[in-house]
Amino acid sequence: MQNVGVTAPGAGAILDMRKRGLRPGSDVVVSLIGDMPVEFLVQPDIEAVDSYDWCWAIDLNVWIVASATANSARVNQLLWQFKTHRPNHLFLWLYEQERGYEIYFFPKIESIKFPINNWKWEVDFMPLMKFQNKEMARAFKGMSR
Repeated sequence: MQNVGVTAPGAGAILDMRKRGLRPGSDVVVSLIGDMPVEFLVQPDIEAVDSYDWCWAIDLNVWIVASATANSARVNQLLWQFKTHRPNHLFLWLYEQERGYEIYFFPKIESIKFPINNWKWEVDFMPLMKFQNKEMARAFKGMSR
């Protein structure tokens, strides 16, 4: 993790851990709705998501928490920023709707005949099951915005 670029607010402590060969003991929350009382909180400027280095996210569970009124194009851009750094699991949580999705990236079928560096990719939003949404809503409930 040398030559790391600009990190989003809150990611510095995670990056320092990763440089020492450690990892957070819980999931990382990337909040687009403001402060939240979680152990590992990253709060990027949504308008600058493409300027941050997300290398600290490799092999971690990452929850992106967004408002239903968030700029969907910027949220989508943030999701694609994480693709390169391959978190273990990437989730999108829509705060007001109390609904979550696991995010998957997969190659377009017509791309597979080319070397992997030339593949074109798609994103899929796999809805969490009802009991998972209830569990996560309970976990996020009462968190300040």
